[in-house]
Amino acid sequence: MVEEEKEKEDEQQQEQKSQKKNENKTKKNKNKEINNNKKKNKRKKNKEKNKNKKKQKNKKPKEK
Repeated sequence: MVEEEKEKEDEQQQEQKSQKKNENKTKKNKNKEINNNKKKNKRKKNKEKNKNKKKQKNKKPKEK
């Protein structure tokens, strides 16, 4: 009887561990995705910024 209870308890602990591990993995993946999106947006913004800089550079006033 005692052995069965111990087995059940171990099983529950194992299940909790597994669940916790999965939660952490999900959290980590979510954060990774968020960070990748941030980087992507930053690159996009910089690209736009550089494009505008180039335009400004090309818009130099003509000398007469």
